[in-house]
Amino acid sequence: YLLARLEANALSATEFRDQYVFRRIRYYYKLKSEDVSENMSDFSNSLSYMLLPVVASSSMNPNDLTMELETSRILSWYYDHHHAEMENFILTVVSVENELILRNLVQPGNYIGGWEEWQIPTNISLVKGRNYKWRVDAIAKINDGYENSGSESVWATFLYEG
Repeated sequence: YLLARLEANALSATEFRDQYVFRRIRYYYKLKSEDVSENMSDFSNSLSYMLLPVVASSSMNPNDLTMELETSRILSWYYDHHHAEMENFILTVVSVENELILRNLVQPGNYIGGWEEWQIPTNISLVKGRNYKWRVDAIAKINDGYENSGSESVWATFLYEG
């Protein structure tokens, strides 16, 4: 099926976000291009992707600009259950100005779901009185250098008072 036709002048990045997918269903994609003379290329090799369940923002702690990160520096979240293809979480912390503070691979505590937590290492500098954003993405098996399953959580926020 033709999923989308993108005009050359509409291309601004080398990515495509399919807005019409359901979770836990594997989708397969192929590309075909047309030059200015209307010559069509052959189809590319197929690429597959499965959208995994997203970590709910209501389960992310801390998650409010007035909520202080505790001195333990622990971030926690609840994940309903792990899909068979899910392998790890990627935890990202940025300043509210989107300056990358850290991006770390986190292995789930178990693969049946439940509460997860991760401690920001003390060697990571956080500025007192500054607001930060964080999120937890699920990633899965890597094939040929590409992640073929995953999901992105929304951004949660916290205030660091050290």
